Amino acid sequence: ITQEVCEAAGCCWVENSTIQSCYHKFPAALKYHLDHATQSKNLWLNLRTEGYVNSSLLRGIVKNLVVKTQMMSNYHVQVCIADASAKSQRTTCKPPGEVSANKSASLSPEYYVKFGDSTDMPEYDEPFYLKIQRKSSNNRTLFNTKLGALLVTEDVLELTTILPSRNLYGLGLTSSTSLRHTMSSKWTLLNRISFGDDGNGWPGVHPFYLCVENDGKAHGVLLDTKSIIHVETTRYPTVTFRILNTSSVSIHVFLGPTPADVIKQMTAFVGRPKLPPIWALGFHVCRYDLKNAYEVISGLREKGVPHESDCISSKFTSEIPYVLPVSDDEKQWKNLTALLKQQGQKLLLVHTPHVPMNETYNDKPSMADLTYGVVDVFSKHYPSWVNENYKEAYDETPFDGILLDQNTPVDMSRPEPINQYKDPPPYKTRCSNNSVNFPFVDFGPELLFKNTVCMDVPHRDTAALHYALHNMYGLKNTQVVTKSVANVTKNKSRQMFFASMSTHTGSGTYGGHFGSGYKATWTMLQTSLVHMLEMSLYGVPMYGSAVCGSEGDPSYDLCSRWYQLSALSSFMFSSRRAGEAPVDPYSLTYMRDVARHNIQIRYTLLDYMHTQLMLFSADGEPFLRPVFFEYPTDRTAWKITRQFFLGSALMAAPVMTADMSLAKVYFPKDSFYNFFTRQQMSVDKTDRWLGVLASEYEPALFIRAGHIVPVRRPNVTVALTQKNPFSLMVA
Repeated sequence: ITQEVCEAAGCCWVENSTIQSCYHKFPAALKYHLDHATQSKNLWLNLRTEGYVNSSLLRGIVKNLVVKTQMMSNYHVQVCIADASAKSQRTTCKPPGEVSANKSASLSPEYYVKFGDSTDMPEYDEPFYLKIQRKSSNNRTLFNTKLGALLVTEDVLELTTILPSRNLYGLGLTSSTSLRHTMSSKWTLLNRISFGDDGNGWPGVHPFYLCVENDGKAHGVLLDTKSIIHVETTRYPTVTFRILNTSSVSIHVFLGPTPADVIKQMTAFVGRPKLPPIWALGFHVCRYDLKNAYEVISGLREKGVPHESDCISSKFTSEIPYVLPVSDDEKQWKNLTALLKQQGQKLLLVHTPHVPMNETYNDKPSMADLTYGVVDVFSKHYPSWVNENYKEAYDETPFDGILLDQNTPVDMSRPEPINQYKDPPPYKTRCSNNSVNFPFVDFGPELLFKNTVCMDVPHRDTAALHYALHNMYGLKNTQVVTKSVANVTKNKSRQMFFASMSTHTGSGTYGGHFGSGYKATWTMLQTSLVHMLEMSLYGVPMYGSAVCGSEGDPSYDLCSRWYQLSALSSFMFSSRRAGEAPVDPYSLTYMRDVARHNIQIRYTLLDYMHTQLMLFSADGEPFLRPVFFEYPTDRTAWKITRQFFLGSALMAAPVMTADMSLAKVYFPKDSFYNFFTRQQMSVDKTDRWLGVLASEYEPALFIRAGHIVPVRRPNVTVALTQKNPFSLMVA
């Protein structure tokens, strides 16, 4: 695109030494106007442009939209925007669990939904924009599209809203080390395995944000879409969404008014998180092969390190059922599973959605030639194939859970050329040169299909191209596998646990998030903390990152601090990529004492942690919480990332930088006691920041006055720990 074409289309041309970009003006030169309405909640719009705009330059623009609103509850409203001529409005604009007429009549909503500048219905022929206001906040506007641009084309749906404050959280996962978003920034919500810190895709897409307003009240916004989304924030403050290849979007606004209320309302809609069995809160050691497995498992028990399960990774579990030769491998496998059973431990399988090229798969998808054995989880035959194979695997070796790995889905079978975007088009890559693989909208410096399958690959049974389903692949994989395992293990007394590398809206109702792809660096440790707190906002509390990173050589300092953070997270495990040295407490001898001590702290708190997860599952009250959740009017708390609450009773301040023996801790206006020494923390009433000694053996952990925490003496498994008597810590 040239500067002349850009400006003729009513946009702004930006050029510097490295990049040329074309952006909408604020306010936009393209506006939709009200054409007619059947009632106050159903409107039809048509597009108008400023006189100087050459509309013929706008590629495949949708000129007629429909806007429908639906009252879901007193604190939850849905607004759907769709192509008026498309079938999508009949599905996207029909809310799941639509409120009945009788219930709707009894509601007293806490919000106004307005269109344009009028107080009620907009005037015909006037510019359209959407405003959602909270009544109890003097009609404060929470969602406002007046600045623009609202635009729908065959390539992208673009939507901008003005934020009532700069306190923006969520819309992840990204590579940020700050929980509160920086204005201005850009990132892409695209499920893919990450190998860096560029922010262009992580295996977890959650198009939901929480905004804390300047008086401490909060609201949330969920974009109910399957598509890939590019997000951009500005200092205004605004947030812009560019949703790839869709002509409709359903927007859900949750009114709060507290941050905790927002999460309750959101999870009431998408589904409360599944309560894991208490043993899932133990420490899990994952491995890529059986080398030294027996020695490690027996060695951890001998050294008194709490260890709940062993999880075997893709070398074996990529071929379910296990086709192990009659060899030393088969003997090691049988010895390992027998040892786990003898020691009262669990077995987790790490499974990828791939089949070996020589393996029989009775429903190879139409994309098989391109994807080198990536299974089409949307195929109507996929559930029966999974059922058959998991039944055979379970009958051979009963297991206790599944960790779904590489289900973004990963495809690195053919690397892209190094000069991918440096040469002029057409680009020479493994994927076709079209507007699906190479969209006309800026979606970041990386190819959309990097480390995954081509976006134009068809899914046979859905008549959809891959771009429309990509972000949902991991969720669909999880749905099918959890249902299959439930069928296989019914009438059995086993409590199963599931976690997926790739997650999306609603994933928490099936299990947790298997955090992989973190390098052994301090930056990645800090990013993993942000991810941990964000996943709690999204209703996926069982999140963990591999201790000491999945790859790289961690220092003693970094590894000990990672063990500390993981010990206070929901899901604690070690996992390394193939060829990387193990970091479990037995193999990494210099970490053994520190790791054992921190894992024992975790086992001391198992009952408290499981109770908090139970409350999240029942009522939507988050377990791991940012400090501002407990103190929403505290302006200092809004900016804090490296402290968090476990429930409402415990506050942790993990050390996240090298060569530090002190944690800089902010104490809100309450009394706190050191969890280990029981001493009350003496804080300056004006500053409220305090340097607290935090060795690698004792994290900075505090109990809040007015709370009670149950504790037990730890043992080497969760079951044995639960046989010890309770104690109560009362503050």
